[in-house]
Amino acid sequence: MKILVFLLPVLIGLLFCLLVSTRLGHFWLFVAISPGIGIGITSILFFLWSLCFYPRFEIGVYEGLEVLLFGGLLIVSIRRHLFFRPNLQIKINGVELLFGIVLVIALFFFFYRFLIYVAANPLGGWDAWARWNARARYLLLGDAITWRNVFSAYVSQADYPFLLSGFIARCWVLLGREYVFVPVVTAGIFSISIILVLVLSLAALRNLSVGLFGGFILASLPHFAWSSATLLADVPLALYFLVSIYFLSQFFFNPKHTDNLLMVGITAGLALWTKNEGASLVLSIFIVLLVCLLRLKVPFRQSIQMIFTLIMGLFPFLLLFLGYKFFIAPSGFLFRDVQSIPLRILAVERYRIIGSAVWNELFTFGGWKLPFPLMMIGYSILVGVRSLNPAQKNGALAAGAVLMMIYLQYLAVFVITPYDLEWQIMTSLTRLYNQLLPGVLLTLLLIIKIPFSVSED
Repeated sequence: MKILVFLLPVLIGLLFCLLVSTRLGHFWLFVAISPGIGIGITSILFFLWSLCFYPRFEIGVYEGLEVLLFGGLLIVSIRRHLFFRPNLQIKINGVELLFGIVLVIALFFFFYRFLIYVAANPLGGWDAWARWNARARYLLLGDAITWRNVFSAYVSQADYPFLLSGFIARCWVLLGREYVFVPVVTAGIFSISIILVLVLSLAALRNLSVGLFGGFILASLPHFAWSSATLLADVPLALYFLVSIYFLSQFFFNPKHTDNLLMVGITAGLALWTKNEGASLVLSIFIVLLVCLLRLKVPFRQSIQMIFTLIMGLFPFLLLFLGYKFFIAPSGFLFRDVQSIPLRILAVERYRIIGSAVWNELFTFGGWKLPFPLMMIGYSILVGVRSLNPAQKNGALAAGAVLMMIYLQYLAVFVITPYDLEWQIMTSLTRLYNQLLPGVLLTLLLIIKIPFSVSED
């Protein structure tokens, strides 16, 4: 049973991804994405079940719903003859073998750090036990009435969406009690998925050696291992950010495959249901897509079809998010003191504090003994930018623009936050960087040269 609570969501996600991957290809990439998709789907299903009844109501019937969903996806897959054999004939050259060995070594140290951090604090960081897991306990322990106290304004970050808390609660309810290993395993699944998705997405957009190099960089960063081991929602969010950026880039690489935009909508929607920061991703994607379509002078009818495809993927999650925000959740902290926002915007000292923090992060983020951001900037300048065809250039520019817009929105939140600014920056800036890190690596490695890489596509 303990294995099944994780296995069934992964299988649901795998079958869902299989339905899409047959049209878009890259089977193994979709396999890597499937745990995040399945966890998101079952988390939403459990949350809707809780709203209709309450979390522990006839839990055997709820289990049947998940099995029914799995069976339905399985039948559709069989009828459409989607169980093709993925290409297992992988030819690896010397450079790829070397990068692969280096990645394995980095993964060993990643899991070593992860286990050390978890062993020292199995309940995770402050936000994990005081917010995400605390909300999951309401769903586990509450009865038909008291479980709704999770939406009380007195609960920390009660306005945040429920993807992570909902999935943890689902596992606890199915198992019948609170197990410490559930958040740990969940964090481990998302962490592995991020590394695999980064490797395979770069392999799809460039080649395998670049993908292995990117995976090595990510897995070797102590801050990424720390972020995973704190059991917060930032790592799940980072996965959905990364996947959204990949499919957006893939769409510009292959504009005829509009199913990529459908996946952008789905994964951006899952980000929206993970944390409020997901709204920054959704807004940025829409703005960047509209600007790109106008810049490329795409015919109006075609543009509408593309935007509609994106909305089709996003709509169910957006509907759930807006319904939750307007009808269930208490108001968020950001706009509780609206009257003083203009004063905070005009306070010059706030910009100095934010600028100083951003500058200092250049020398500390990543956890390497040498400053990781400066090393990546220096490396990019040293090796230069690779030659890109127009489609590749559009994909890289779109990905970079989305990430930059998200980052600027994060800085804008620092400007208007009603909390103590220095405290807010100290407790959140590194975590925000970790959310963007995999997507930034994907975008950066799309455009810079890798001296020992195989020939470019």
